[in-house]
Amino acid sequence: MGGTPHDKGVAMNANELKELAIATDTELARLSGIKFDLRMAIMSFRETVSSRHIDENTKARYEAKIEKALVALDEVVSQMKPLNEIFALHNWNRAFLVQNNNGHVHSKMECSTCFDTTPFLWLPMYSASTETEIVEAAGEEACTVCYPSAPADVLNRPSTIVTADKIAKAEAKAERDAKKAEKIAKRPTADGSELIVAELWMVRQNKELKTERAAELWYSEAGENLTKEYHTNKWGIEGCAKVRNGMDRVVNALAEKRGVSVEIVLADLNKKMAKRIKNNTY
Repeated sequence: MGGTPHDKGVAMNANELKELAIATDTELARLSGIKFDLRMAIMSFRETVSSRHIDENTKARYEAKIEKALVALDEVVSQMKPLNEIFALHNWNRAFLVQNNNGHVHSKMECSTCFDTTPFLWLPMYSASTETEIVEAAGEEACTVCYPSAPADVLNRPSTIVTADKIAKAEAKAERDAKKAEKIAKRPTADGSELIVAELWMVRQNKELKTERAAELWYSEAGENLTKEYHTNKWGIEGCAKVRNGMDRVVNALAEKRGVSVEIVLADLNKKMAKRIKNNTY
């Protein structure tokens, strides 16, 4: 494996060839994307036209769309022709990344593992690179059909190829992770774990207290309910016990989260609870 890009025509050094290859394939990549979109649109329009449920007006409208798309497709193909001729003259190595989850890097879009509808992302930054350089960068994403001699140890390495799509996915994941971390940090527990208590109006159900403020409000409401409700049946007694247990867990969780004693938290919460009870007395 290895090899260097070869030249069938005009002699040029490696740097000149690399510059030509990147410029040519960058423009071809742009045009190829337009070509792919047009082909997919034409395919979709033709499916609509062939539908048994389409009326004549709609059929005529989509047939006009097909004609317009075919004209645009011919124009794109015409623009690609001289660029393809440049490539045919020098025949440098290329790299293409399939745009889906776990997509592989291929040396050509005609790989037997791909289809006509397979969406490719051109990697012109690797045009005119050696196979070794491409496979080293692709790592585990290298297609073993396109690169059958790729060393096993290379195929076990993570890819170092950076694309706009990968950057966008990484940024989106980082944003999701940051939001998740922010939510966890706001929880009333020191380790970010859930704090589950009884749902006050339906004590057979549970409720998660997602923030310190929510925990404080629940504690005050729970304490107020215990002063107003008088339960004599078995479930009422058990329900009140469940609420009191939840109040104890709130106090302990907030004390640990804030790094203060249980007594300090208890005094603060009872003060807020007393104020709530006073304001709601009627």
